[in-house]
Amino acid sequence: MENKVIYALWVGMSPERKRLNFAIELIKNSKNIHLICIGNTEKYAGNDRIHILGRVSDDIFIKILSGL
Repeated sequence: MENKVIYALWVGMSPERKRLNFAIELIKNSKNIHLICIGNTEKYAGNDRIHILGRVSDDIFIKILSGL
């Protein structure tokens, strides 16, 4: 079985309320899932599969949602 990368997207301004820490823990325990985080996420350190983008423009957000 081929390992294909799966991308998950987290978007929000309230990481605690929207449970970003839970999403990060799920990603850390997987082998082929990457997490893209957009919003108020500056205090969360990632690893090579957790991509913290912070705030992005509407144009970039639309590109991410459409799969670039």
